[in-house]
Order: sequence, then structure tokens, then C-alpha cells
Amino acid sequence: MIVAPGGTLWKVYGSSVRLDPKLTTIKSVMNPQAFNPKAGDAVLFHGGADLWPGMYGETPIRETGTKTILARDVMERKIMEAALESNTPMIGICRGAQHLCCFAGGALFQHMDGHNDSNHAIQTARGEEFHYVPADHHQVMRPNFGDRCMWEPLAWANPFQHRSCEVGVEAPEFDKWEAEFELEIVWFPAIRGLAIQPHPEWSTNDARTKDFNEYIDKLIDEYILL
Repeated sequence: MIVAPGGTLWKVYGSSVRLDPKLTTIKSVMNPQAFNPKAGDAVLFHGGADLWPGMYGETPIRETGTKTILARDVMERKIMEAALESNTPMIGICRGAQHLCCFAGGALFQHMDGHNDSNHAIQTARGEEFHYVPADHHQVMRPNFGDRCMWEPLAWANPFQHRSCEVGVEAPEFDKWEAEFELEIVWFPAIRGLAIQPHPEWSTNDARTKDFNEYIDKLIDEYILL
């Protein structure tokens, strides 16, 4: 079982991890002091509003929706600390992936054009390519090379999928990355965190994403459910 703040949102069926449809509307905030990561095989942090940039030492730019720290930011960070202390692996989807990246010592590109409501292609470190991957985000993971921010890129957007980052101080920084890749899936070994920027749970019954879903299942088997 994979537990998540607000309830048990994901369950393991054989090797497949899928959203539990009965619990998709849960909005409650769990008391992190009462949260026990050892109750499940992993902790999952799902999608939602932008992470407050102050969580990774930056100020919001005008395109960022979140101008102040959210109770959810604080709650999830405490749960990440509890999971790390108990050596419980973590999975992040979309916002959750971005928060794991920041918890591992990285940062985010706060805004990139063309990512909202976007299904695009990605390629993996294993040489696979998936042409239709559901995604909806305007922020992108930006790991660095700090003491805790060890990271292994597992998948990235194809070069033709790169969108422009036209915002002031971020544009030159993104230009350094754009020629190589735009990160989509990253493993952070120091925190045992699997950060998945796309939304595999949106495409469970879509034949176009069957191979991609199987790939995500394999990653969870290999990195999380060891």
C-alpha cells in the first residue's frame, strides 16, 4: 500500500500502482505529528497548486500562482522529513515531483510557456520513447549538485518538446539546460524519492499510454518496492 497525505490515495495491484477513485476528492490535511510513514510501502505526494518558491529559496515571479507559503507546503515538508528519517521511500507526481526535487536540495523553473494541458513525448535513459504522455504543468524540476541533491535522470522531454522560458532571470539558466533535456522523471537516491512530472493516473484506461503506464510500474517496482 502507498499512503498519501489526506488519505490512502494509491493502492498496489500486483505490480501496478493506480489512483483509488473512491478517494480522489479527499481534501483533508493530515497532522504530520500523527503521520506514520511505516504504515505503507511508500509515501506519495500528488499534484496540485504551485509550490511556494520560498521553499527553495526564491521569490515568486509574476507568472507563479502561489505568492505565499501554503499550509500544504509545510505539512508535506514535515512528512518528507518523517519519511526520510524512517527510510520510507517517496513518490511524487507533478507538484509532488517538484517538491521532492526541492526537498532533495534542488529548485524549479517557476514558469515555462506551453506546458498547461499538454500531452507530449518523452524519452528515457533506457532508450525508450513514449509519444503520448499526459502532463499539465508550467513548472519544471531543476536539480543541482548540492550535498544531498544526488540525482539520476530517468526520462526527459524530446528536444522538439522544449517550450520557451521567457521570464527574466530564468531564461539564461534554462538555456543551459534546453540543448540537453527537460527533466520529466528523476530518482533522488539520498532521499529515496522517485519524482514523476507526468500524470500516469490520468491515463489508466487509455490505449495510447499503456506502454508508458507499464514503464512507470516497472520504475516503482525497481526503485520503490524493492
